[in-house]
Amino acid sequence: RGARMDPCSFSNFHRCVTKHLTLNLSVDFHSHVIRGRVALTVEALQDRMSSLVKLRPARLGSRPAAARTAVIRSGGSMCMPLEVTLPVDVSVEGPLQWLTPEQTAGKAEPYFSQCQAHHCRSMIPCQDSPSVKHTYYAQVSVPKELVAVMSAIGDGQEVDPEDSGRLVYRFRQPVPIPSYLMAIVVGALESRVIGPRSRVWSEKELVEKAASEFSQTETMLKTAEDLVGPYVWGQYDILVLPPSRIYGGMENPCLTFATPTLLVG
Repeated sequence: RGARMDPCSFSNFHRCVTKHLTLNLSVDFHSHVIRGRVALTVEALQDRMSSLVKLRPARLGSRPAAARTAVIRSGGSMCMPLEVTLPVDVSVEGPLQWLTPEQTAGKAEPYFSQCQAHHCRSMIPCQDSPSVKHTYYAQVSVPKELVAVMSAIGDGQEVDPEDSGRLVYRFRQPVPIPSYLMAIVVGALESRVIGPRSRVWSEKELVEKAASEFSQTETMLKTAEDLVGPYVWGQYDILVLPPSRIYGGMENPCLTFATPTLLVG
């Protein structure tokens, strides 16, 4: 039986659990902020309770988030959405890593997230304990010259109806995951197909070398499946981070973050 408390979490997962997140985000590179909203579908585990998604302004930015609370009525367990507006400025000291052009191979301005171990709570309203797993759907608006990818399956793209100079990328993650495995990257990215269910993503200056380095990905996936069973995530992509980012990597669903130091061929 699992513990009822997580000493590293602020969430009240013994009272309610998040089942799904829907995100609408817009990335502003000029101000180094993301704007948007997230809707949470939450299941109550107790009767006669209310639930408030509480954000920490010191971590999220200089202005507090506007949130709407929802009262979960007595009379049994039920699911209902909670809508929370993200703050207007997200601190660069949180999970979002905004790089300068000099830190990239192509001299663009990408950013990426690092939510492990509990930093997702500084990016979006969420229950930050790994015991809580949820699916998610996201729409991310970015400048049209850039590309967005997430730890999810791509679900198409379109011109932003509110700004023709931007594109909206859509993503869906149908497999429940803990919040620390949510990930987002925006940058001048290109991709190459390296298998029937895999692409490698990187800046154009590195993408061919990355495709060669990871050309045996499908063979490795099949070997892993022979050992432990079917790969459940559908897509297995690899993102090679900018040269200045030598962090060892991150096993995000559908999109493994890989250090550029792996490119040795």
